[in-house]
Amino acid sequence: MDTSEKKKFYISQIEDRFVPYWLSFIDDEHGGIYTSISNDGNTLYSKDKYIWSQGRWLYILSKLIEMKRFFKSLDYERIFGNASMTASFLISHSFDSDYCTVFRTKDDGTWVKDDDGDYYSSIYADAFSVIGLAEYSKVTRDRSIGLTSEKIMDSMLRRIDQGGYKTAPYEIPSPYNSHGIPMIIISTLRVLSSMKESFSEDVSRLYREEKKYLDLIFSLHYDRETNLIREYVSPSPDYSRLLDRHINPGHTLEDAWFWIESMESQGVLSENIALISDIIKKTFDISWDNEYGGLFRFVDRKGGKPKGKTNGSSYECLVKETWNMKLWWPHSEMLYLFLKMFFLTGDDEYLSLYKKVEEYTFSTFPSDKNTEWVQIRNRKGEEDDRVVALPVKDPFHILRDFLKIVMLLEEHDAY
Repeated sequence: MDTSEKKKFYISQIEDRFVPYWLSFIDDEHGGIYTSISNDGNTLYSKDKYIWSQGRWLYILSKLIEMKRFFKSLDYERIFGNASMTASFLISHSFDSDYCTVFRTKDDGTWVKDDDGDYYSSIYADAFSVIGLAEYSKVTRDRSIGLTSEKIMDSMLRRIDQGGYKTAPYEIPSPYNSHGIPMIIISTLRVLSSMKESFSEDVSRLYREEKKYLDLIFSLHYDRETNLIREYVSPSPDYSRLLDRHINPGHTLEDAWFWIESMESQGVLSENIALISDIIKKTFDISWDNEYGGLFRFVDRKGGKPKGKTNGSSYECLVKETWNMKLWWPHSEMLYLFLKMFFLTGDDEYLSLYKKVEEYTFSTFPSDKNTEWVQIRNRKGEEDDRVVALPVKDPFHILRDFLKIVMLLEEHDAY
């Protein structure tokens, strides 16, 4: 692989396509960004703001500031300005006195209730506020903002320990445990720990929390029989039920690099890399569509269409009705994961997997109408306008992964 040319390609994607597109949707009056955009990327249909998206956007802006040396033509005056306004928007409008994060606001920050009359619809909004504010604190050296991100994190962990929190856009079916919870905690703690380390502060408590949730994944969600990660685990697993049988391959493959980076930071990766590699390869093997290409959204633990008894819940209907869709975010996650694994292990199979995903991704998702991607496709790769999570187009997965790829290739430029 010519790492120098590959790095130039990803820099160009960021600099010439994605960032200019997203800067056209920023709110110059109140701060933040508008993300209620049609799947094709051309129509803004609401100026409501999901705090989930605002935190993600601040994280991306902060990483762009941190990596300014790579990008010669970006409008950094707008990037710095909107980063400052987005941080102010989050601090002023996104949480209450207990540091519980609201899910959605109007463009001016006025809170919006969900259908149950609740402001606090998702613990994931807390997590994305944390990573945005923590990363912004790190690059601006404003420790007070970092302290706010820590308070939100502490509140989030406390509510998870106590139970009773909500997880929009998909509630966790009772009495199941969701892989998404330890997954989001690990990735959020990674960013928070990096911020604190940049101020030369002790992160031992955060490392202990990371380890706790890593252990939970491998003790509860890892299925030794199949070498897969179970998305939902009940107190009494029953493989006649769809919820017990189904796998979310995109979540597993995204989470895999969270595990890797967490274990790298704690010096325990070498003793776990073989197991991680086995999980990655098995997940990809049963989830890749050999007929049309691309990663299925959900699969059965034995491969193919998810099956098993259901009770008619909305989540089960989602799994059954959208299992063979092709979504943008697992594909951008795989681009980073497979390059990371190739450089970690020297296993040429990962380079082959990277090239396979690269070919499919860049021939399927880029829009012919603008510089973003059509993020939701059907099995054949055709545009599909169904909502698959929030009714938004989010400036997160692609840019986060491309920025990480640039840094990874920079580290291995002489390969």
